[in-house]
Amino acid sequence: MNGIRPDSIRIPPQLARISDYVDWYAARQPGVEAMVLGQERYDYARLQARVDSIARALIAAGIGHGDRVATLSTPHPDFWAIFLATASIGAIWVGLNPRYQLDEYRYIIGDSGPVLLFARTRIDEREFAGDLRALMAECSSLRRLVTLDEGLPVPAAETMQQFLQHGSTVSRMTLDACRAGVVETDPALIVYTSGTTGRPKGALLPHCGLTQCSRVQMRYWRADPVRVVNFLPINHIGCVGDLSAWCLVAGGCIVFMEKFDAAGSIGLTVSERCTVWGGVPTTILMTLSLPE
Repeated sequence: MNGIRPDSIRIPPQLARISDYVDWYAARQPGVEAMVLGQERYDYARLQARVDSIARALIAAGIGHGDRVATLSTPHPDFWAIFLATASIGAIWVGLNPRYQLDEYRYIIGDSGPVLLFARTRIDEREFAGDLRALMAECSSLRRLVTLDEGLPVPAAETMQQFLQHGSTVSRMTLDACRAGVVETDPALIVYTSGTTGRPKGALLPHCGLTQCSRVQMRYWRADPVRVVNFLPINHIGCVGDLSAWCLVAGGCIVFMEKFDAAGSIGLTVSERCTVWGGVPTTILMTLSLPE
């Protein structure tokens, strides 16, 4: 890609945790863009501050090693910062697809047992307040709900701003101590299979799997700089691993697109000067069929 020789790509060291690459690049290239959505832009210094802020709030909420934290969102900077913060303190992240129906949410949450749920209350024309109320009432593991937008009110929920305020009581020493207890073989997330031969099955993916696969991928996807369009659903390994984790390990920028549109994805690739366009067969065929 771009005529770059394999031996010209600088592969970063394999760090213990996927979230460690936030600090790695914040120290080396703090002003380089890390993620973009429309006019919302995060460089690595801002991403680091956001991840640390969420991690502190998670600790203040009593989230500890091995606890599950779920997120219902589009491909959005919120999802990526929440994942990195969760994984950084040894908790395990679970992504929820906005296309799921209530019974699917019941199954995934019942199976994975998250204690905290971050969620949007409205995505496009779909309202999730009713589903969120049902999940909080029916799922015994869920203790807390944090909303990621200013949409419909949900009883007993708190906003992201309110949630983050609790983290001010957590010191840097406490945060560092929590992270020091996380080893490379600890699971960072649960990804569910498609369930073609039965109920979806949750696969535990460790930090070292994400970091090592991303470093290997750098040798094959030889873009420089790395700027990738990501419109895949957050419950899919393609979104979290192949695109987002790889881009982070490479010190690149994720350009999020909340809803796939073939022509729009090409326009975004051009306007954001992206060097990688990642999709699945369906989105690739839709894009190749464009008359232009």
